[in-house]
Amino acid sequence: MLPGSVGVDIGMTAADGSMSFEEGYRNPRSSGPQPSNCFGELAMIELTDEMRDLLGTALADGFACVVGTVSKDGYPQISPKGSVMVYDRETLAYWERARRSAMDNVTANPHVIVYYNNQETRVRWRFHGEATIYADGPVREDVMSRTIQAELDRDPERLGVAVLIKVEKITELTGKVLQQRD
Repeated sequence: MLPGSVGVDIGMTAADGSMSFEEGYRNPRSSGPQPSNCFGELAMIELTDEMRDLLGTALADGFACVVGTVSKDGYPQISPKGSVMVYDRETLAYWERARRSAMDNVTANPHVIVYYNNQETRVRWRFHGEATIYADGPVREDVMSRTIQAELDRDPERLGVAVLIKVEKITELTGKVLQQRD
């Protein structure tokens, strides 16, 4: 397990334990060898350029993602997260600056959902996955360095943690499955 992580051992592929988006991402329409993801596996989920671009500007566009978590007692909760980003071709990440109930829930139950909803274009995705928290170390530093400034400004002491979400399934609002891990 990586230092500072809470959850499963993910076996990073880079020597320093990090992987940039460019290293871990491949356009699903391109050919060539598939790099392993930040979990050291061949991907079965292929987050697209469109997803990367829209999630990367969601807060600025006025459509912050909503992360759904469930407490150890089974109570659901939703929280807006303005820092959701595509971390690699099958992993989302966000900067958890509040460190309150959503973080407690992920610690107790790593199954989460991220909802992106652009009212203007009517693009709506649900990303179902398993989250891992990184309280320190290279993954935390990498996510923090890629977090939009508006979110970092709300965490001036940089007390937040990184959360990586290994995407298991992507659905539309209609329930149509766009991608699913075998």
